[in-house]
Amino acid sequence: MNWSIPTLFMATYPSRPRWLWWGVALLIMLVGGFFLAISLLPDDELQDKTHLLLVAVAGPFLLWTLAIGVRLMAYDVMVTRIDARNETVLVRQQQWHNWAGQSLELLAWGRQTGLGESELAQIVGDKPPVNSGNCLSLPTLNGISEWQGRAQLINSLLQPVSQYWQTHSLSASLTLLWQVSAESQNAADWQTLITRAAETLSLPLNSIESFPHTDFSEWLSAAWTSPFAGVQCLIFIDTADNPGSSEEAVSLLLAPADLCKQWKLTSKASLLRPLLTPAATLSQALKLQCEQQISAEKLTTGWYCRLTEVQAEKVPLACIEQKTGFNSTQLYATDSVLGLPGLSRHAVMITLAAECRGNHLLFTRHQEQFLLQQLSCKSEGTV
Repeated sequence: MNWSIPTLFMATYPSRPRWLWWGVALLIMLVGGFFLAISLLPDDELQDKTHLLLVAVAGPFLLWTLAIGVRLMAYDVMVTRIDARNETVLVRQQQWHNWAGQSLELLAWGRQTGLGESELAQIVGDKPPVNSGNCLSLPTLNGISEWQGRAQLINSLLQPVSQYWQTHSLSASLTLLWQVSAESQNAADWQTLITRAAETLSLPLNSIESFPHTDFSEWLSAAWTSPFAGVQCLIFIDTADNPGSSEEAVSLLLAPADLCKQWKLTSKASLLRPLLTPAATLSQALKLQCEQQISAEKLTTGWYCRLTEVQAEKVPLACIEQKTGFNSTQLYATDSVLGLPGLSRHAVMITLAAECRGNHLLFTRHQEQFLLQQLSCKSEGTV
């Protein structure tokens, strides 16, 4: 696991003095002191009742008082030390909880898939269709030229971003990062197409750059260790030039939580800090994540993509073991419905989950490991 959260336990308090036993000890000491005084004092001193009681009772009582005083002082010292330690543990636990709960805010998104506008309803339906890994094509690009289709596709992805920008009357500039499959790099001048679409939609761009990471999962893993400034729009496009995946495209408008508070930006969903784990520790990782973020019983759906068959078999078992709030019918395999996954699939899955109510658990593969992430929706969804 790439989370190094230590196990912090609260120290247990020592047992309190048992007054019954101390009372019995006092009685024994008084009786013993009385018989000891009778056996040791001379006869003339035994005739003095006041002196006899003083020797027989006062001495043992003083010894008992000294012993109970030392016991109470030791108890108070131990309690004070444990209080200080437990307060430190509580502070550390809260710090780790805050660290794990840091989020990126999902402000808006655009999406195009081979299923068209009904993909969410088909995925979360009672009997979702299964494509058996087919390469699906974008229906919106049928019947038009490749250049027009790509321009129209990018425009549809940036339209929700532009609407969000205009709704909030933002004056800041936007950083836009884009990525297409390697096979599609030379198929079109993507930089120019995106620039023209942004200009048409009056988006104030700070820069347009190719995506600096291998894929979105890698970017997510680094986003919390190297936070970005400002608002970023990410665009991922899988086209027909890449025969190894279905055609689909997605845009994500993201901002750090602190910036959203500062600029008073409304968020549709929060992406919590992801956790990377090998398959051998999947259950332990999910348990740790639910302890530090949203508890397992409050998770309403589960989603996964880009997993191997062996990895996919481990997901429902881990969810059952942690007693998540969703059952097996609410664990959605997006690849089964949307076809062969490409570089856009992880981001597409996030937008699909963000359109549902509640809190969601997301699984994907990154460098042969599981990438676990929780998504909390803030707006009314369709499910």
